[in-house]
Amino acid sequence: MAMEKSFAKFSTLCVLPFFLVPLFAHAAAAPIAPKSTLVGGNFFVQAALGPSYSNKSSTQVKITHTETDKLKQTKNEMTPMYNIGIGYAFPLQNSSINRISLILDAYFNADWRSKGYVYQFNMPEPNYRLKMKMRTERLMLDAKVNLLPFQRINPFLLAGVGSSRNILQSYKEIPIPPTTPGYELDFKRHTKNNFAYQLGLGSDIIITKNLNAFAEYLYTDSGYYATGTRIQNQNVPILKGGKFKAREHQVLIGLNYQFC
Repeated sequence: MAMEKSFAKFSTLCVLPFFLVPLFAHAAAAPIAPKSTLVGGNFFVQAALGPSYSNKSSTQVKITHTETDKLKQTKNEMTPMYNIGIGYAFPLQNSSINRISLILDAYFNADWRSKGYVYQFNMPEPNYRLKMKMRTERLMLDAKVNLLPFQRINPFLLAGVGSSRNILQSYKEIPIPPTTPGYELDFKRHTKNNFAYQLGLGSDIIITKNLNAFAEYLYTDSGYYATGTRIQNQNVPILKGGKFKAREHQVLIGLNYQFC
């Protein structure tokens, strides 16, 4: 079942570019008058999809006054990232910048899995294998700057700030022999809201007067995923939970429709 789900995600990520690449090629090859650049001074909506990958990190959890454990991620799963947005474009004339757009963007991804190890008392060798399931959602206000176009290709830079909602869906420790079972932690589902920012670059490709395709790379700092301090089936919390950094790399391909 897990293999089927992974294959379905992989297929989704692979198939989309094959629909958009012919559009890109047709748009880039078609003749266009010098002044027929992207339509400005109006509202637009957009939607995009692409793979997202989170950097690995490590953290410390303080169980008691005498025990502090190290949690270390060693493998993070790539997952689909979805984007929908609404914005307004401000055209610029007699400038090296074609237009500036302000976009309210929503991003969300499917649950993704992370594997790693637990080092009790910060020992050099791990005592437990670690399995987690995570998800992130964020709402961003992005500023997009389109440079002068080349034929139908219009490169851009992007920067944004906003808020992220990072969810640790599940947490499980598995003893590594000869570690005695029964002492592993099982944190409850925990949500952490963070300040987020992102930087990116990409290119719009004009298909028609109102419709553009685009491809972009984003680096996003979404704050942290937190374990919290509450453990399943235990009334007494630990002293201090851990925080895994949420630093993500995303490549998105999408469509942008502008209202005249």
